[in-house]
Amino acid sequence: MKVLISLGFLIILIQNTVFAKYINFGCIAWDPLSIYIILLALYRENIKDIYKAAFLLGFLQDIIGVTYFLNIISKVFLVLIISFLKEKFFLSSIFSKISIIFFLSVLDVLFKQVYQLILTKEIKFCYGIFVYISLNFMIFYLFYLLSEIKLKGNDDKQI
Repeated sequence: MKVLISLGFLIILIQNTVFAKYINFGCIAWDPLSIYIILLALYRENIKDIYKAAFLLGFLQDIIGVTYFLNIISKVFLVLIISFLKEKFFLSSIFSKISIIFFLSVLDVLFKQVYQLILTKEIKFCYGIFVYISLNFMIFYLFYLLSEIKLKGNDDKQI
């Protein structure tokens, strides 16, 4: 649990220093913590630890970014949806995981746009939303490929 929180805190620091200045897509800033929480929820078994990590990391992200409970709600909501899907479906194929990543990325963007609409009474739609979703997909696919290589390497060692 400490490793999950530490890595998440590192992601928050990088996100609010480097990414906030250099990786901003117009109307939406990329949130690598969301993809981190999604990957944890998809690949870890102890969902209670993931809920705790999502809540704590969302809280830290809200404090650093001054976003008033946006990240707590969105991160816990992502874990809630994934835990529901893991109970109802067998999520072993790459297609099902890609579908979940796409769906949750769109849902995360939609949630942030509704939050912005409530606060500012305006909604911004730009190309950055597509870049945001594509970047989440690419990060997930890279993680998937690396985990497959690791599993294949472990199988080769057993032979």
